[in-house]
Amino acid sequence: MKDPYEALVAEYVDELKLARGEAEAWWSALQSAVGGEGASAERERRKLSLRWPCGPVSHPRVLGVFRKYFLRCDAMNEELRNASAELAAAREREPITESDWGRPDEELDEPRLLEPRFVLIERVETLDADLGDFINGLVFVPVGMDAQGEAV
Repeated sequence: MKDPYEALVAEYVDELKLARGEAEAWWSALQSAVGGEGASAERERRKLSLRWPCGPVSHPRVLGVFRKYFLRCDAMNEELRNASAELAAAREREPITESDWGRPDEELDEPRLLEPRFVLIERVETLDADLGDFINGLVFVPVGMDAQGEAV
């Protein structure tokens, strides 16, 4: 069965690479602004890391790309869940006959649903190690839940 996440991850990686470029330039500028040596510069670097604990991956553009694809992955999982439920309901309506014995189980063709966090962090590491190291610095998922438990 074709990987239902393949196209989504490919688009995400392309967009994330662009966002990483912006984020790294921003981070370099922040660090340059601190500059220098000594207690004062060290104090400024600590303030910088308190404000942006994840480093360049904290950039709003990176967070925006992550959120966009997290929500797309979540919606895709919902579609896959619905399609799987419809397939299961159709199977229950069809009587099982003797000729069905020995045939491969069609359930094996159903995609395994993956958590968006897994798709957007761990999957990236297998495709692009450097980009994976970059996004792995994101120690929180910048997505909330509404009252119905839906990602927002």
